[in-house]
Amino acid sequence: MTDQHKAGETTRKGAAQGQRSIDRERVILALIGLAGAAFIVAMNFR
Repeated sequence: MTDQHKAGETTRKGAAQGQRSIDRERVILALIGLAGAAFIVAMNFR
């Protein structure tokens, strides 16, 4: 019983950390995408 509870807590913590890293990656990718779009728009205006 206690072992299963410990395992559940560790997996929950791991999932939370994984979610955080995924969010960080999404933010970075979004910033790169916005920078690329802005660059393309700037090139088109020239």
